[in-house]
Amino acid sequence: MKKSRFPDSQIVDALNRADKGLGVPQNYKVAEKWYRLAALQGNVNASYRLADLHDSGENGVPKDLKKATEWFSFAAEHGNVDA
Repeated sequence: MKKSRFPDSQIVDALNRADKGLGVPQNYKVAEKWYRLAALQGNVNASYRLADLHDSGENGVPKDLKKATEWFSFAAEHGNVDA
């Protein structure tokens, strides 16, 4: 996968879609996609939010505790104190 030069813009897009629905209809599945892309590029906050989505299993994102654990672990190992 080619890395984006703008992983922070991906998390902003995800936040706007998932948490606020700003400029676009609120859509957690689309947000999950953008969080995943940013997390795969090392964005720690995106990995935490991705883990949270999989941990809760709500809003159209399937509950997946294995993925949640993997992303929470990544976030914690890279300095996210909430993970």
